[in-house]
Amino acid sequence: TNVVKSSQMKKVFLTAWLLGWLVMTIVWLADHQWLAAGVNNVLLAQWLALSAWWALISQVLLVMRWKLKELSWGRDSKIVWHRRHGIALITLVSFHPVAYYWQSVRQLNWGFVRYWQPAHYLGLALLLWLWLVLLSVALVRRGKLQYQTWLNLHRFNWLILLGAAAHGFVLGSNTNTGLTSWWWRASLVILASMLLYRFIIYLWQYRRQRYQLINLQYLNDDVIALRFKPLARQIKYAPGQFAYLRFVKSQVTAEEHHFSLSSSPDQDYLEMTIKQVGDFTRSLDQLSIGDQAVIDGGFGNFSYLSHPGPVVFVAGGIGFTPIWSMLQHIAASADKRRTYLIYQVRQTSQLLHRKQLDKWQKQAWFQRFYFLSREKKNQPHYFTGYVELKKIWSELKGKHKAHFYISGPQAMIDNLVQQLHQLGVPASRIHTEKFRFI
Repeated sequence: TNVVKSSQMKKVFLTAWLLGWLVMTIVWLADHQWLAAGVNNVLLAQWLALSAWWALISQVLLVMRWKLKELSWGRDSKIVWHRRHGIALITLVSFHPVAYYWQSVRQLNWGFVRYWQPAHYLGLALLLWLWLVLLSVALVRRGKLQYQTWLNLHRFNWLILLGAAAHGFVLGSNTNTGLTSWWWRASLVILASMLLYRFIIYLWQYRRQRYQLINLQYLNDDVIALRFKPLARQIKYAPGQFAYLRFVKSQVTAEEHHFSLSSSPDQDYLEMTIKQVGDFTRSLDQLSIGDQAVIDGGFGNFSYLSHPGPVVFVAGGIGFTPIWSMLQHIAASADKRRTYLIYQVRQTSQLLHRKQLDKWQKQAWFQRFYFLSREKKNQPHYFTGYVELKKIWSELKGKHKAHFYISGPQAMIDNLVQQLHQLGVPASRIHTEKFRFI
């Protein structure tokens, strides 16, 4: 598969962002005679505001569910950038009023508030909202706030765009005159195009992606496999990608959650294998055959299609789900590449699809190794304890050209990446699933 490298896509985005920012800076400098009279706090505040506006538009670009070149730069990676970029945005917005009122602020003189217009209070409200969003992220990461509460709060961020545009239009002298006004208008066109896509085109496509639940099976005590058939058109996805799931005609809440797809693209159904660990996943017991859902995907670049050559899959617990999708796809393909599976669970009863894996073990293209942390089993390719790559390193033929795909708990991923580095595997051949969006 001809896939653009993730690093190249990131460079394209960063170059486009810098180009837009440089154009803004140049036209702003031209409007102010290249700062011939020097820099003052008001000019600095204007530049910070324009930079923050461009950063805000970039935030929207990062969070949009674009599927163009998804295998090159997956949505999971974009969300990581979105989170880091958001901190830069809040920094720019926070320093904007400080710079503008610097002379008064450093003297602790707050008398300027008496002359504020409604647009000033709107700007203050937007700044406080951004800090509230940042605080909510910290609370979710520490388990003090539910993910769904954070998500509902985050959905109102679209209002920041409209509020920031109104604030800049009313108070921004640069947005009404000079060359900077033309840059401002161009940015509004970009924003309007994104809003058109998000609230009209995307929603139209989203509602067409209806599925019906046709099978529900428990693979062990707390892992459930949901199988859906399309009611309209099947989404396009690559093995290993994930999708968003929202039930629309069911006893289960209509919350949207993302899960890895455990089916293979060559199958005529979609399947998600889910571990029941939270309120939403535990409520899946209430599902009935025939329930309907909207499924949006595929997203992410955790797929073996992105790289040629042998593959080594390392799975921990429910992290096996996207790997199972890729294994099925390889098994069904005509040109089977050399494939290894290293599978970590507590005990053999937690090994998903073990019968099929053991069947493939008899074929030349596949070899599997099981690591059991709480059970001892005296059979070939069964190991007790956590994954230690050096125990099986000599059995991985073609490992010097292989790509390693790791999916599981974050602590396991970090440990295995360190092991691979110690064994001489470069970072360019190590791929991990970034499934946590916060």
